Amino acid sequence: MRIMEQPKQRFLEICVSNGFDSAMMQIIADLAGVARSIVDTMFVGTAVERLDAEKVLGIVSQYVGQTLSLENVDVPVVDVVETQMNKSEVANLMAQIQAEYEAGQLALRGLAQGTSKHAFITRRMENMATYMDELKAAIGEEAALQAMINLQDEATSEGKNI
Repeated sequence: MRIMEQPKQRFLEICVSNGFDSAMMQIIADLAGVARSIVDTMFVGTAVERLDAEKVLGIVSQYVGQTLSLENVDVPVVDVVETQMNKSEVANLMAQIQAEYEAGQLALRGLAQGTSKHAFITRRMENMATYMDELKAAIGEEAALQAMINLQDEATSEGKNI
């Protein structure tokens, strides 16, 4: 005879069934010592760092009157080492994209003329596209686009255009 395991509850289901509103989500985040975005990320089912998930579930346990953990709640998690490596990889890719763009801008404004200038700028743009593809693979298309928007905003505030 095979014993069926109880399926894990999703974090979203726990929050909805207990009537947690926006204010309550903020209280949970504050008591857990995490950013509100961590609780929101858990709510939509996107991966968060394991330690943050455990902190949030510990606080929610106090409010719902049952012990919640990663053993009985379905929360996608990543380990800190993986997250740090990903952040480092993303930072490197963003720096490379920015460097390629700035090199292209310098060529555009520089003294060089003709096809060599065009070929140089084209190569910079192709490199940026390659790095953008790597960035999408590392963090997903939506996050990569948001990172590019942030880079554009930062460059614009510094008087540059990307």
